[in-house]
Amino acid sequence: MNNKILIMSRDEITGLELSGSDAVISFYDAGTEPVRFGNCGVEVCYVELDDIDSDEPLFDYEKFFPQAGAVTEFIIRAMTAGKRIICQCEYGMSRSAGCAAAILEHYQGSGITVFADDRYCPNKAVFRKLLDALKAAHRV
Repeated sequence: MNNKILIMSRDEITGLELSGSDAVISFYDAGTEPVRFGNCGVEVCYVELDDIDSDEPLFDYEKFFPQAGAVTEFIIRAMTAGKRIICQCEYGMSRSAGCAAAILEHYQGSGITVFADDRYCPNKAVFRKLLDALKAAHRV
């Protein structure tokens, strides 16, 4: 895994020392509290998004992950500033892995490394929506 793009669970990130050189994309389920990071200078993009994927019944791709544009803008700012991006969700396996895979695929062409890693089960809909949004933002 790239040392500038990390995937973490709620438990893992809670014990991590963060600073102003970090940017966190924090996914959390509706009805739950997101991780709070205090005043350590870290930039955080909170994303309320239930962990459903495109192979589930009644999945509506068009309505899923409406925050993809805002997350894309956050990623572009963080990458431009040279920050370490930490993608975090409850267990650090699905939404955060899909997010990290999209970032790695867009910027380095290496998103497949996340899909090939047995520790993760990347959310394919998060991956696709975010990758499409990143590509669209860079065409402008």
